[in-house]
This record gives sequence, C-alpha cells and structure tokens, in this order.
Amino acid sequence: MLILGYRPPFDDIRFEKWANNKKMLEWWARLCKHFNVRSEGRYLFKPRGKKHVTHHMTAESACKALKKGLLSGKKAYIYHCYKHFMVPVGFEEVPVNKSEVFKRSIETETTFIVADNSRKSKTFHCLPWDIIV
Repeated sequence: MLILGYRPPFDDIRFEKWANNKKMLEWWARLCKHFNVRSEGRYLFKPRGKKHVTHHMTAESACKALKKGLLSGKKAYIYHCYKHFMVPVGFEEVPVNKSEVFKRSIETETTFIVADNSRKSKTFHCLPWDIIV
C-alpha cells in the first residue's frame, strides 16, 4: 500500500530531508489534494530569515491572529522550530503575578499548548508566547 509516496512501515522516512517551511507547505497541498479538501498553507509569522519574512505582522498581532484562529475551529497551525514541528492546539491566559490570580483586572501572558510527536518530549507542552517568538 502506497500512501502519499511512502510505504509502511513509516519509520524509514528521513524527515531531515524535508524539514523546512517550503516542504511543509508542499506537503500540506499534497495532503489536501489527496483527501479532496480545499485549503491553503501560508506563513502566519516569520520575523527572521532570508525568505518569506512576514513584515506586515508584529509579534503582538501574530499572537492575536493565532489565538483567533485556534478559537475559530477552522484553522490548523504547524509550529516549525529548528527542524522540529509541533501543533498548537490551544492557549490560556496566565497571570504574570500568580498571587493576583483572583483579582478582576490582572496582567496576563499567553501560553500556548502545543502537541509534540517527538519520542524525546512529552505529548503536550505549554509554551509562553515570548519563547515561541
């Protein structure tokens, strides 16, 4: 059985060969075509690099866009970090000063919950936005 150009067992796939943003967008297009789904892949936020830098987006606006997209239920994201991929699945607003948790107006920071498929990591991580950027 051939699935998207590969045969089981899938342990033989060398991900290092295609662990980059361009290849991820190509794979997304192939998956959508294979499953007959209309969708497009694009960069939400890429502040640095030689190509595809998102000059129109600040760290703050990217954080807001990611939260809005996760809440919509109509968008999916892949977080690419140093040839490692994770999937943001949710977020929470965490009080900066833990002792103020029950006050009405408090300063918070956004922490994203990401799913990770690495055998070396836990399945879910909570990453503050400032670590992601």
